[in-house]
Amino acid sequence: MCREVAAACMELCLLVGVALGAPPRRRLLRVLPRPARAEPSQVGIEATVVVQEADDELAEDRLQQRPWLQRHLPTGSGTSEDLLLHFMQALEERGVQLYEAQEEAIVEIFSGAHVVLDTPTGSGKSLVAVAALFKALAEGGKAYYTSPTKALTSEKFFDLCRHFGPASVGMATGDISLNQRAPLICCTAEVLASISLHEGQASGITTVVMDEFHYFADADRGSAWEALRKAVEAANFASPFGAELRALLLKGVGVHHAGLLPRYRRLVEQLSQASLLALVCGTDTLGVGVNVPIRSVLFTSIAGPCVLKQFEPISAYCGRL
Repeated sequence: MCREVAAACMELCLLVGVALGAPPRRRLLRVLPRPARAEPSQVGIEATVVVQEADDELAEDRLQQRPWLQRHLPTGSGTSEDLLLHFMQALEERGVQLYEAQEEAIVEIFSGAHVVLDTPTGSGKSLVAVAALFKALAEGGKAYYTSPTKALTSEKFFDLCRHFGPASVGMATGDISLNQRAPLICCTAEVLASISLHEGQASGITTVVMDEFHYFADADRGSAWEALRKAVEAANFASPFGAELRALLLKGVGVHHAGLLPRYRRLVEQLSQASLLALVCGTDTLGVGVNVPIRSVLFTSIAGPCVLKQFEPISAYCGRL
């Protein structure tokens, strides 16, 4: 009798404990009849499936966090058509539609041809260059991306890091050397020339992209462009209009008027005096006490009667080279 009372009390304690401390689902399972216990082999299979699904979800999350082109690099070998398909899928994911010239150049690159692309500014030559680099990395090659200046090399380095991931990209400018074992190296033309002369085919370079290559054959334009870059990079553009002015100056366009900060006006004047700007949009303040070489002057409007002393300051610069 004592044993039966003790067993009943123990069962009551278990029920109370479940009711107070367990979640509703466990509480319901404890009160209702227990289902038949699954076979050990079946439990193992179900657990394996759950773990596999969790691993797949984690792998997918990690994949989505990788740079957009790195996600589409194939893991194994494939034909040139397969690699082209991977690249086109990456573009489709980004919603990128190719121009006719881009599509033609990219197809030629993946077929193994050498390509010289001469299209207007803003027509997407950089995307074609990225396609060549994608092909090189997918094939396990070593690619070099060259530009004529250190500033542009640095800019392209960060762009390619966003495309392919920092681990895949290095940089060499003579002053800076980063991640030289990476399969993709951004460098100045001089660095690649030195490697080619000293190592030749032993360098292992499989792909070369030469950005702005038309500057390499023109010593005067190449050095002038380098001088413009250096002057602009050294300036302080910490103001609301600074970023916009910097972008214009790097394109060879200056702005000059009384509303500009003095340091910006002086910078535009210095670049103009060095013949580093192709165009300056300004008011007559440019003609007050500043000797600037200008080939031609265009007046967009003349308000009211114009006397000689107002007209001469700027018009007199015409032809002063």
